[in-house]
Amino acid sequence: MKTPEGVGLVEDYYDIAPRLVPLLDNPLVADQVWTDIRRAVEQAEKGHTSDAVGTYRKMVETLQRSTGQADLSRPA
Repeated sequence: MKTPEGVGLVEDYYDIAPRLVPLLDNPLVADQVWTDIRRAVEQAEKGHTSDAVGTYRKMVETLQRSTGQADLSRPA
């Protein structure tokens, strides 16, 4: 990642993802996650980095709320 924010997102990913992966056993959740990931990738490819980060953050926050976990992501 090229920015401190990007580095922080990657660090958070490695911390948060293992606790969220079990949610993907639910096909509805998995479908929504893939939709969100595709949207974020498309935004990033078009140069809309801020939108891509926002899409990713919203996805993670939604998953965290569904598990009752505190928001572990870094502030925007």
